[in-house]
Amino acid sequence: MVSISPNDPAQSLESREDFTPQSASKLIPLIESIVREMSELSTDLDRHRAQLIGLDEIHQTIDGDAYEDEVADVRRSFIEVEEKFNSCHRELLALGVATHEPFDGSVDFPARLNRRRVNLCWHPGEETVSHWHEVNEDGANRRSVDTSMVPGAAV
Repeated sequence: MVSISPNDPAQSLESREDFTPQSASKLIPLIESIVREMSELSTDLDRHRAQLIGLDEIHQTIDGDAYEDEVADVRRSFIEVEEKFNSCHRELLALGVATHEPFDGSVDFPARLNRRRVNLCWHPGEETVSHWHEVNEDGANRRSVDTSMVPGAAV
């Protein structure tokens, strides 16, 4: 699993405009594309981590120079993939949404429900944004949007 850099000042979405289920759902095609790329990059990062672990385990069995070159190549590739992943993450932040931590492909949209701050929640494969959870609550505890409680909630 990939986690997002915690020192990104844009991570806080408190000052962003609130979404409605309708306005959030309009962004799904773009978000789905970005999340798909992030998922592929996350898999690449996991593969690179596994390579580095494997190289650490066999470092005494191969020539020092060859080992150092291989490790440098894997680390360089890891950094490139990580930069692409973080670039995708910044794209989502620029849209006003945040990914779940650790990254699982799910996205939160800041919203208000009965005047309190909540997150509308979208999981990959869903056609609309029709669930929500409390701001400090895990996305696994999400509930269906009650259209009578949220302005613009007709989804």
